[in-house]
Amino acid sequence: MTEAFDLYQIITDRYTDAFAAVGEVGFGFTFPHITRRPLPPVLRLDYVFYDSHFRGIDARVWSDSGSSDHLPVLVRLALRDAGS
Repeated sequence: MTEAFDLYQIITDRYTDAFAAVGEVGFGFTFPHITRRPLPPVLRLDYVFYDSHFRGIDARVWSDSGSSDHLPVLVRLALRDAGS
């Protein structure tokens, strides 16, 4: 899905999109990743969502996907203190 899908809005009403909240660089495009063609990804289709038990530290698209046609999203989260 992309951010234009109704489902994205339903999910983000309850959860935080890590890249949208703390993404470091760029638009977060993850698809398509085709190693045999030197074209950059043009869609953001891959997400990490988290709830209020966590705090986003940073997020980025990883540059290597192995054999997948999607690039992975690398996210660092911190568990919030139960008292906060």
